[in-house]
Amino acid sequence: MSTFSAIIIEDLPLVQEQMRRVIMGTKLFHVEKKCYTSVETAIKALKNRPVKVDFAFVDVELDGMLGTEGVSKLRPYVRFIILCSDYREKHAEEGHDVRPDAFFKKPLFQEDIHELVRDLQKRETWRPKDPISILVRRPHDKRIEEEKDDDREHAGHPVRELTRVALEDIVRVKRKVKEEKREGNEIDFYGLDPTGHYYLLGSMRTSLKAFYQDYERLNIFLFVTSSVMYHKDYVKDISLSTVKLKNGVKVDVNRSRRSYIEKFIASEKSP
Repeated sequence: MSTFSAIIIEDLPLVQEQMRRVIMGTKLFHVEKKCYTSVETAIKALKNRPVKVDFAFVDVELDGMLGTEGVSKLRPYVRFIILCSDYREKHAEEGHDVRPDAFFKKPLFQEDIHELVRDLQKRETWRPKDPISILVRRPHDKRIEEEKDDDREHAGHPVRELTRVALEDIVRVKRKVKEEKREGNEIDFYGLDPTGHYYLLGSMRTSLKAFYQDYERLNIFLFVTSSVMYHKDYVKDISLSTVKLKNGVKVDVNRSRRSYIEKFIASEKSP
């Protein structure tokens, strides 16, 4: 599944192919087949488009207008501009002054691009066009039945390519418990359908604690037990011992989390 549109502005064919292969390999981008060899030719083509391109990966060392010079020229037609150079240190200061959204040293790596997208989603420039969202591995079957007593664990869910899920759509974040009952380093994200049943939105390879710390500043999730947290907008009632959700589920608060819940209750009451 391709989430973002992208163009490449690079004048060397071998480098064009390497950049395309890496960017497409993330499975997040649809990269146009045509690579532009200059900022000028890219702008000429982009002027006639009704919708902005999401990303432009732009070489700095171009004939004619340098990539650093082209950032302000491309900005009306591209949401995020990523400068790329063999000599990052040489151009870093100049690149910072023209305010690209990122500066990569060539060759590109998929890990760097994944990290870039995660970082951009936390920035104010991502809003208001898009809700704050995260990258998750999409399940094969999004519909899962789950008992309302919230006790039942489900076997591992098959997942596939990455997709985006808006934080506001996540009702529950739960640590995946493997069959051998060992604590896993993977979490599942659930939404809530109109009937009050959970359904799987996707999965991520990280710990529940690490995910909470990444988004703690947004004050979105209540960390209720050592294995689960809930979006606070879906909480109907809360006490030091119990959290009641809007779908009728009641969840007991771990003793280790009660001091945090107490602080949360106090913050909600303060003017």
